[in-house]
Amino acid sequence: MPRPLIAHILFSAITSGLMSGIVCAAVVFQAIGWGPMYFVQWLHGWLFAWPIGFSALLLVGPTVRRCVFTACGCPLPKMQVQTSRQTPGSNPSKL
Repeated sequence: MPRPLIAHILFSAITSGLMSGIVCAAVVFQAIGWGPMYFVQWLHGWLFAWPIGFSALLLVGPTVRRCVFTACGCPLPKMQVQTSRQTPGSNPSKL
């Protein structure tokens, strides 16, 4: 699996996990307040929301990134796909 793809999957998993956890914490607190069922309700909501957020970020993340880079006038980073002949840190032009 190419490293840029692994990086995108990990970024999407971590970002969506943090964001859905924080949002679920706020929503559960607003709905039921702090009490003995808070953690159970938060975990239930987070386990429901995280896969949705992960899937959405995984699918629309690259498009949003391109739009933001274009709107800001930033050059899009070039992602090199590592072939089986390349090793990390090697110069592909010398192969």
